[in-house]
Amino acid sequence: MKKNQLISLAIYAMRVSIYQILAIIIFTCAAFANNVGAQDFLNTPISIKADQTDIKTIIEKTEHLANVKFVYSPQLINSGRKVSINVVNQKLKYFLENSLKRYDVGYRIVKDQILLYSIPANNNLELLKAFEGIVTGKVTDSKGNPIPGFLLP
Repeated sequence: MKKNQLISLAIYAMRVSIYQILAIIIFTCAAFANNVGAQDFLNTPISIKADQTDIKTIIEKTEHLANVKFVYSPQLINSGRKVSINVVNQKLKYFLENSLKRYDVGYRIVKDQILLYSIPANNNLELLKAFEGIVTGKVTDSKGNPIPGFLLP
């Protein structure tokens, strides 16, 4: 009889312990939970009008307007080239995805910063898809002889 009471007491203690551990885990997770707002700044509306202005100046202006930090290598994105951008009351995301992408500059969000990088020109499939021209010429080997089977009008 005492053995049965001891076993039932042990089972009850384990059941209570499991509930306590579960409650501790839930409250600990709730205490450490943060509102993930890392991409909220992409919805910040900005207005930039720049005519033949270098990319570095445009990025500095955007940092000030959107209160964000850009990280980039000036050589990789060629920040000294002159570009024209006209963005009126658009989200920062639109500016990054459309205005900068036209100049082969991509972005990635790393913590609370925006990392800018160069998009290789040969990966720009939109330009290839939009091409509606006529290709003419002849295909030759390294010696200048025409390659059989290749005809271009």
